[in-house]
Amino acid sequence: MFLNKNGFTFAEIMISIGILSLLLLTVLAIFGTTLSGIKRGENEVVAVSLAQQVMETYKNDLELNFDNYTAGTHANVVLDQNIINGIPFTAEIDISQVGGFSTSRIKKVEVHIGWKENNMGNSKFKLTTYINKVNDK
Repeated sequence: MFLNKNGFTFAEIMISIGILSLLLLTVLAIFGTTLSGIKRGENEVVAVSLAQQVMETYKNDLELNFDNYTAGTHANVVLDQNIINGIPFTAEIDISQVGGFSTSRIKKVEVHIGWKENNMGNSKFKLTTYINKVNDK
């Protein structure tokens, strides 16, 4: 009535290997995505730190010399260290008058930090603040 089997057939082994392979590939894909997300997060943390450094430098000087800074892009801000973890970071500062009047007492200051992700293309981070002219000289 019942046949006595002492093992698995070749087809059963191949099916189980196929299922295990699919599971393993899924886990590896999730692992790879997680690693790239961690790296992207590290780069964003570096960009935030650099933006804050540049902003503080310009903010202090802008408060002291408000009228000397004209509206426009002040490109190629020199960073103390622009290559971090093998990735070059660039900084650019953009100053504009609030309200569009040259006599405006408020300036908008934006710091743009850019970098190139290895397989993701270019990435940017922007930090914005407003500077109010405190006193007239």
